[in-house]
Amino acid sequence: METIRCIDKDRYKRNRNYQSALMAFYIGLMNKHGSIEVMKQAGRTLVALPFLQVVRIQLSEEDTVDYHEIIERRIKEIVSFEVSMNVPLKVALVRAKKNRIIESLNLMQDLLVEYGYYFKEKNTTKKISKVGIDMSQTIFYHQKVFGSKDILRIGEKICKLVLQKIDTKYSVILPMNDLSIQSIFCE
Repeated sequence: METIRCIDKDRYKRNRNYQSALMAFYIGLMNKHGSIEVMKQAGRTLVALPFLQVVRIQLSEEDTVDYHEIIERRIKEIVSFEVSMNVPLKVALVRAKKNRIIESLNLMQDLLVEYGYYFKEKNTTKKISKVGIDMSQTIFYHQKVFGSKDILRIGEKICKLVLQKIDTKYSVILPMNDLSIQSIFCE
């Protein structure tokens, strides 16, 4: 029984680290197109890499994406839908944390598609009334190709860099084409 728990914990850590690295990688890619305000996840993460939460993306003087607001509105919709499908409110609220991560990744991927990025994804099975995610395994942009190992390596570096910039503050604004972030893609 202990072996199964250990395997599950390792799988959880591996999946969560990949999700966190993928979001940080997406933030790095999106940073080429606008400034991004990022906050760290509430609470401490002892097992896995922290998941960075985007507050807003400033694409131009007139074009701002209130990212956090969109995600929170979507989570409320999902919780309401699940409750309407006779899922207990407590269960729907517990699922909200995982759904927030999934919705954040999906929205960022949708934005990146608008800028010409293409994604090859690992197929995941989706259950009815649950939010599904396709985890990017390969990302294409112009003549560049990033595989899952690149995503994990670069994403972890970006995540750690952003966490250093946030330090004890609530959030940090990464200016468009932040040199410290963009240089990680060249390493």
